[in-house]
Amino acid sequence: MVNKQVLPRPQLLRWLAWFTFINIVVLFIISLRFLIYMLPFESGIEWAYALTTLFAQMGILAILLTIPLSVGISLFPNKKLWIPLIILLFAIAQLTLIINTFVYAQFRFHISGFVIDLILDAGGEVFAFSWFTWLVISVIALMTIGIEILLASIILRHFKQANSIIKARYALISTLVIIFASQSLHVWADASYDNRITRLTPHIPYYHPITAKGLMRKYGLVDTKIQREQRRINLSTHSRILNYPLQAMQCKPEQQQALNLVVIMIDSWRYDVLGKVETPMLYQFMQDHPVQQFKQHHSGGNSTRTGVFSLFYGLPATYWQHMYGNQTAPVLINELQKNNTEITAFSSATLARPSFDRTVFSKISNLRLASDGDEPWKRDEHTLKDWFTFLDNKKDNAHFFSFIFLDAVHGNNMPPDYPKVFQPFLERVDHISLNNNYDPKPFFNRYKTSVHYVDSLLGKVFADLKQRKLYDNTIVIVTSDHGQEFNENDLNYWGHGSNFTSYQTQVPFLMYWPGQEAKQYEHKTSHLDVVPTLMTDLLNCDNPISDYASGEHLKKPGNRDWLIIASYVNYAIVQDDRITVSYPTGHYDILGLDNRIIKDAKLRPAIVKQALNEMVKFSRP
Repeated sequence: MVNKQVLPRPQLLRWLAWFTFINIVVLFIISLRFLIYMLPFESGIEWAYALTTLFAQMGILAILLTIPLSVGISLFPNKKLWIPLIILLFAIAQLTLIINTFVYAQFRFHISGFVIDLILDAGGEVFAFSWFTWLVISVIALMTIGIEILLASIILRHFKQANSIIKARYALISTLVIIFASQSLHVWADASYDNRITRLTPHIPYYHPITAKGLMRKYGLVDTKIQREQRRINLSTHSRILNYPLQAMQCKPEQQQALNLVVIMIDSWRYDVLGKVETPMLYQFMQDHPVQQFKQHHSGGNSTRTGVFSLFYGLPATYWQHMYGNQTAPVLINELQKNNTEITAFSSATLARPSFDRTVFSKISNLRLASDGDEPWKRDEHTLKDWFTFLDNKKDNAHFFSFIFLDAVHGNNMPPDYPKVFQPFLERVDHISLNNNYDPKPFFNRYKTSVHYVDSLLGKVFADLKQRKLYDNTIVIVTSDHGQEFNENDLNYWGHGSNFTSYQTQVPFLMYWPGQEAKQYEHKTSHLDVVPTLMTDLLNCDNPISDYASGEHLKKPGNRDWLIIASYVNYAIVQDDRITVSYPTGHYDILGLDNRIIKDAKLRPAIVKQALNEMVKFSRP
């Protein structure tokens, strides 16, 4: 007897191929709602990219679901097992996307495991659903399952012919072609600084486009300099997804202090490597001048991109993609330019990776992008040489803002003949050998020696400022983009960018402001507070800080309940007793300050709600 539960593999695979393609079309139709947040379009290329990318992304998600199902069918082609399961899975996919459109409409982020847990565990403190809302969700769920059953039965009846598998292949091949076209368009737009395209990326659910700026430049396929200048001219035309600042800035140039500003950032310099032994030049600078030290200061990130971003924007670095896509400069830079301040950046590491040339400094012409030298210490010295040349050539009465970014500490690097100040000293760093049993002391001593070396360069900076008699009219800030960990918690974490403990996020922050007294501040501060302080005290802006930043004035007393600290792909809500980490996959962890899971810990809905509001406040229409 023939087992009617078992169909020939080709027929069941043929059915799955058509069912997948039809579902791609259905998912695409649902996803068209995201177009609302991309409009208005002013060119056909925006329409082409938006539509092809939405279809392509739905195709990618559906194909990823189909691949393991195809393997299962090939091994065990049981009709009564696979067809109901496949119907259910695609119904869940459709329902999730439908709900996601509603979540995105309100909060401008896509649904994730983090959000789902808030809905289930937080009661009405974050997401308040009425009985009617639950009823609508239930009806939509039942309708979705019904539609899927109908589609499955129609396909099963009408696509049994042998040649239909060829047609199914053509349909899926067409989907792959659209995926390729969409990604290729993004590659070109990203390399060309065409923010008409890149600004659309955050709206597309779970979309991670590829980039290839280096390859495009190598083969001369784009002229990034020309494209970047064209985009600067038209930035306001395409900044549709941002509402930043919330209100026009109200600053009084005639009442602003006639001060220069120098921000010195030492890459990877952590909070506890500062003192008479580790940084003697900085220590002497603090003795000779009324320096303000903020001893509980945190970067806005555990990586360079997020740390620098948070310092200049005063916003959580979760806004990076929005600012990057629109090439939106910080209000700080805008107001300095209005005040005819000459803005320069002198960086040892390139400003094109991460793309500070189209975020922080996107409005600066003739931006210095990189330094010469095959080692970080050489590039640091070249960086300062260029800065001294700038000071030699600037007009005597011209006000300036200079950003100086030194990189030797990031590479644990110093000249070969530099004294090995701290012993025992690690001569060579072999990252592959790092583990929980590795003795960190020689490595940490090498790191401290690199800090000592960069501090010697700062001594030249301080001496030069004194020689030029600039201390009377120049604010000097010295800080870092993030910290550096040496397995202090015995979890085999080395470096940065991997967790949100104080070793990776807490940094020194020193500020010399002419006319202000020396003081040590013990309350918690953040990179998000720097812009509010400068906008208020230097640029004399009347706006509430909440109009343009998420931070507070640096000197505002009292402890914060939480800080948002970001990495390249995730972010954390950091509190005095816990770290709540949200991942792009949708799940989250609640960790202690030692980065270990807190068993049975629950989300704190009120805190989470406040943090989420800050992360969407400037991107709502």
